[in-house]
Amino acid sequence: MSSDTVFGGMEIDKITRQKAFENVSKPIYKDPETGEYLTALQKYKLENESDFIKNVGILFTLTDGFKNLDKLVAPPAKKQVKRKLQELEHVLNNNNKSTDGGSRYIGFGSDNGGKSIFDQGFSIDIN
Repeated sequence: MSSDTVFGGMEIDKITRQKAFENVSKPIYKDPETGEYLTALQKYKLENESDFIKNVGILFTLTDGFKNLDKLVAPPAKKQVKRKLQELEHVLNNNNKSTDGGSRYIGFGSDNGGKSIFDQGFSIDIN
């Protein structure tokens, strides 16, 4: 409960730390056969032993021995960035263009004679 980071630096809020602590320490179930009290994690393991071992093994592997979350977090983040870039590209490619090919969204108006800011000498330096 005192540590607010896991997996090599991921910060965990107090509510989540409390829930995790309870899942491994607070008995929630009494085994009718043995009379033993089990935590939520122990109960899950008892009822789903092969899935428990598989999931712990996968989590251990993907976190490099519970050290970091890069293999779990990076792929979804990369997919989201790629999707957002595709959306931006779609918007830019499908905006309302003038007949001369310039974008109508860049500086057109009555105050500049209907000319784009690029027609007035404006340039973009993208170095």
